[in-house]
Amino acid sequence: MKRLILFIFLTVIILTGYSFLVSEFSGLDIKITNETDLELKNLKVKTLEGNDYPISSILPGESYSIEGYYYESQIDDALLLVYEDYNQNEHKEILLGYLGGVFSAEFDVRIRSVDKDGILEIDVDIEF
Repeated sequence: MKRLILFIFLTVIILTGYSFLVSEFSGLDIKITNETDLELKNLKVKTLEGNDYPISSILPGESYSIEGYYYESQIDDALLLVYEDYNQNEHKEILLGYLGGVFSAEFDVRIRSVDKDGILEIDVDIEF
């Protein structure tokens, strides 16, 4: 009887610990909101190591969500929003400069405006 109680107790402890670990490794949730009056095209969320997540377009006033974005890197890395301006020059906006040890976070990215050259004004809020 003592063995049964011990087995049940250990099973509960292990399952509780496992559920905690799974919830801590839920990935990155990224919401990108277009607050401009222009359609935004060909955006990418990526890491320096090259894990790309392409976004074809976001209409004015609309949002695009990426849930559970996972990155696989053995070294220090950063999370970027990449786009091209009207002259096809690539721009990289840093969403998070250091991903090391970040297993779960929510990003609220707001694209506030686009200037005459196609350069975006971006605000980023992060909740860990």
